Amino acid sequence: MNKSKKIIIALIAVLTAVALFLLGVMSLFIAGGDKLEDMLDEREDDLKTVVFQKEYSINDFQNMKIDCGCADVTFKPSQNGNIGVTVFGANDNKFSGEIKDETLELNEIYGKATFRWARAIKFKGLHIVVKIPQGFDFPVDINVDYGDIDLERCTLDTAAVQLSNGGFDAQETAFSGENSITSSYGDVSVSDTLANLQALTIQASTTYGEISVPDGLRAQIRQTTDDELTDYCHSGTGGSLRVQADNGDIELSDD
Repeated sequence: MNKSKKIIIALIAVLTAVALFLLGVMSLFIAGGDKLEDMLDEREDDLKTVVFQKEYSINDFQNMKIDCGCADVTFKPSQNGNIGVTVFGANDNKFSGEIKDETLELNEIYGKATFRWARAIKFKGLHIVVKIPQGFDFPVDINVDYGDIDLERCTLDTAAVQLSNGGFDAQETAFSGENSITSSYGDVSVSDTLANLQALTIQASTTYGEISVPDGLRAQIRQTTDDELTDYCHSGTGGSLRVQADNGDIELSDD
């Protein structure tokens, strides 16, 4: 066998080995993806368990505070005038809801060797559903490391929301007083009537995202671009809304 044929055979052998290696890597990714999907399906079934449920009278406190490492929080209207809290999670999830110094504190409970972020890695986050009555105007402080915040047909008077990795979505939600939403990684969406949005004093900024507003506000909003920072401002006569999304989009829409 001459030298050129040997080189060709060697190249074929090398390419075959590389192809087999790549096929093996792809199979691992496919298997890993299936395993991840199975874990998420198992989590979906597991999180149907109610781990905490309680009602509170709005006459018993003046503030609300939610602090969780990994949780999705949904606010909905209450029909009976009380604050209702229902928490869905896995069987090993622990949660507490106590009134201390006129503040309703809703907290995830961790074990002695459990860190806040450990729940996120294991897909063991909570789903907290908070029902608030019409006219609820207490200050709300929300701090969630991993998870989304959703509001449906609610009114917030004074809210401070801090998200490390998660989005904020407020549908048909009115803001009065001073409200702030900060998300390090996640999108922020606020939907309300055009009249309510026009009444707000709005400050919105994002570093690596985009900002969109309805046509009825576009002529009144100033945009400045400094390097990668996009900033919008609007002056209204009602409450204020300050939104900061470091790595996410900000959308204001009228329904």
